[in-house]
Parts: sequence; C-alpha cells; structure tokens
Amino acid sequence: IGAHIARWSDAPDLRGNTSNGLCLCLVHDKAFEVGAFTIDSELRIVLGAREPEGSWVRTVLSPALGEQLPPSQVPPSAVSLAKHWSRHGYKIEV
Repeated sequence: IGAHIARWSDAPDLRGNTSNGLCLCLVHDKAFEVGAFTIDSELRIVLGAREPEGSWVRTVLSPALGEQLPPSQVPPSAVSLAKHWSRHGYKIEV
C-alpha cells in the first residue's frame, strides 16, 4: 500500500509529494495511520503509547522496535514525519 505519512486531508501542500509516502502492507498501513507506530528522524521504528501492553498490535510491532528502515531513493520528508508525530502525540527529538 502506498501509505501517506501526513494525511491527505491534513496536508494539502504535500499531496502528490512522494517523500510523504511509505510502502507498507495493509496491516502496517492501518497501524501507522492510527499512530500505533511511527518512524523517528533516523528512520527507526518507534511504538506509540496508546496501545495496551497486551494488544495484538504491540505484539506484532514489538520485534521491530528500534529497527531502522532500509535506505530508499526517496527518503521520508521531515515535514511529513513532524505532522505524523504531532497528530499522534509523539515527542520525538530531531
């Protein structure tokens, strides 16, 4: 799935910008969309605090905690990531 980092409706200025996208499977797309995880400025996986400890989402995502995404030809935009963090209450240092 071509997943938006900053939602289409929240960031009209980023529509069509490929640096506002991630390639995710359907499950990870939905988990990212609801803020169950994000990626930090170093492209490492960060889990959200909203999912209860016993949640299946946490169980599925925990093995990836701290893992870094592989480099891509179009890296995620810092602006898009900041919008995602703000929307979901992440406090990430840049």
